[in-house]
Amino acid sequence: MLALALAGLALTIYLSLVSTGLVKLLGCSSGSCTKLVMSTAWSRFLGLPVTLLAVIVYAAVVVSIPLTRPGRPTARRRIAWSVLIACSLALGLAAIWFVSLMMFELRRSCGHCAATHLIGLLLLHLVLAAAPLGQPAPNDPAQFRLRPLTLLPLFLLAALAVGVLILGQTYMPTPPAALP
Repeated sequence: MLALALAGLALTIYLSLVSTGLVKLLGCSSGSCTKLVMSTAWSRFLGLPVTLLAVIVYAAVVVSIPLTRPGRPTARRRIAWSVLIACSLALGLAAIWFVSLMMFELRRSCGHCAATHLIGLLLLHLVLAAAPLGQPAPNDPAQFRLRPLTLLPLFLLAALAVGVLILGQTYMPTPPAALP
C-alpha cells in the first residue's frame, strides 16, 4: 500500500511540476492528448493545477499509512485510519470525476492522468480491504477496530471536498493553461 501511495505521490508531483512549467512532459509529442488534457480549464481549480491538490492528498496518505500499524497508540491509529480512509475516498471520487471528464467532456485521454487515477482507485480498494472495521471481539475489548458507521462521516467529508472541486471547476472556471 505504501509503495502504491508513494508512486501516486511521485506522479502527482511530476504532473504538478509539468503544470507549472518547471519540467517538460516526458514521453509525449507536442500535440499529445496528455498536453491537451493538462492544458484545459478542467486541469485547474482556483487558478492552481489540480495536481497540487492531489499532491496534498497523496502526501497525507503516505504519512498516514505507517501510523496505522499495530503498536502505535490507539488514538493515533484511529486518526491515521480516519485520514487514510477519507483521503482514499477522495482519490476514488476524484478519479471518477476526472475520468468522466476525459471520456465525455474532453473526449481525450491522458496516460499520466489515467495512471494517477488508477493508483487512487487501487489505493481506495486496498485501504477499505485493510481497514479494521467491526466490533472488538468480546474476549478482547482492547482490540483495535473502527466502527462501520465511522465510514459515513468520512465518505461525506470526501464527497464534500470533491463536490467543492467539481462546483468550483464548473462555475468558476480558470482560463486554460499553456504547457511548455
